[in-house]
Amino acid sequence: MRKQAKGTIINVSSVGGKVGLLPFLTAYHASKFAIEGFTESLRQELDDLNINIILIEPGYVSSGFLDNSKYAKGFDSNKSPYAKKVEQVFQGFESITAYSSHPSKVAQTILDVLNSPHPELRNPVGKDADSIFKTRAELSDKEMEQWSREAYMDKKGFIRE
Repeated sequence: MRKQAKGTIINVSSVGGKVGLLPFLTAYHASKFAIEGFTESLRQELDDLNINIILIEPGYVSSGFLDNSKYAKGFDSNKSPYAKKVEQVFQGFESITAYSSHPSKVAQTILDVLNSPHPELRNPVGKDADSIFKTRAELSDKEMEQWSREAYMDKKGFIRE
C-alpha cells in the first residue's frame, strides 16, 4: 500500500467495541475496544500515506455467536456466585437478538465503504447498532449502564420504539 501510495484497511469491530454493554462478555468487549484504539491510532499514522483505515461496527449479527458459547471447563453453576446473573443475562439475549442483522448486511456495508470516495471512520451496521450509538451519545455513563441493564435484565432489548 505504501508502494502504490493508496489503500484501504477494513477492521471489523463491533458496537461492543465502543460500549461495554453486556456482562460475562468481558474478553469480547476488551478485544473489540482494542481494535477500535488500534484503528484510531493507525489511521493517524497512515493518513499522510493515503492509506485509509475504516471500522465496521455491527450490532448483533445472526452468526451463531451465542449458540457457540461454552461454559469454562469445570464450571459448576451451583457453586458460582454469578450463576443467577449469568442465567438472567442469557435469558435476556432473546430480546437483544430480535433485531439481528444478516451477515450479508455487514458484507454490503464493507462494499459500500470500499466504493465510497470519502468513507467515515465508523460505520455502524444494524438498527440495534444505530440505537446503541444514538443512546450512548445522549446518556451519562450511569444512565447508559442502567439502559444496558434493562436491555437484558428487563428484556427491553436495544431498540426502544
